[in-house]
Amino acid sequence: MTFKKIFSHLTLFALSLAIITWGFTLTVKIFEKCYVWPLLLLFMYAVNTTTLYLLYKSSLQKSIKFINVFMLTGFGKMLLYVAVMLIYVYLNPTLAVPFVIIFLFYFMAFLAFEVVLLQKMNKTTNS
Repeated sequence: MTFKKIFSHLTLFALSLAIITWGFTLTVKIFEKCYVWPLLLLFMYAVNTTTLYLLYKSSLQKSIKFINVFMLTGFGKMLLYVAVMLIYVYLNPTLAVPFVIIFLFYFMAFLAFEVVLLQKMNKTTNS
């Protein structure tokens, strides 16, 4: 699996998340004033693209390198995500609930995508 293919899958996935979120903001009242979701989606898309690029490059080398990069990128992402969430909640407490719900939705979606993609990458390297 090439990184170009990974990037195209990630882009299509992010676009589908944008359509789902746009539908939620139009139909669910609590989300209608949370206008920051496109920036949040773009931020998570950029972070996950960088992470997947680093994981792809390290998967081409020794397995210990991949394990180290996987652990470091996972830890770095968690710290970055917690920092962004806490800063937004501190600066805008009135919209904290919809922001956190959308944030957690994106986090779980990108996490599931990454797990499935890493399993596919593992199958292609083992065969």
